[in-house]
Amino acid sequence: MSKYNTGLSNVGSYQASGVPFASGSINPGATSNQIVFPTVTRWVQVYNAHASADLYVGFSALGVAGSNHIIVEAGKDSGRLEVKCTSVFLSGG
Repeated sequence: MSKYNTGLSNVGSYQASGVPFASGSINPGATSNQIVFPTVTRWVQVYNAHASADLYVGFSALGVAGSNHIIVEAGKDSGRLEVKCTSVFLSGG
């Protein structure tokens, strides 16, 4: 008999995940802002509402400050990023 626990190794927990989280009016500047989610995500999508500045999305402060990030162009979105994470970091010009 197998013992099943909840967590990252449990497929059922991952498949059933889907607690919605939405946030708006985040105005990241030159320094990174961490957005912490209440639970582990199944996917993330970021929209850049700025008219002219790109937005950097990463999974650490060093990532968005350096070269390990995703660039979301002004007025566009990141698309659906299939990632399990507890937070993202945003930085913009």
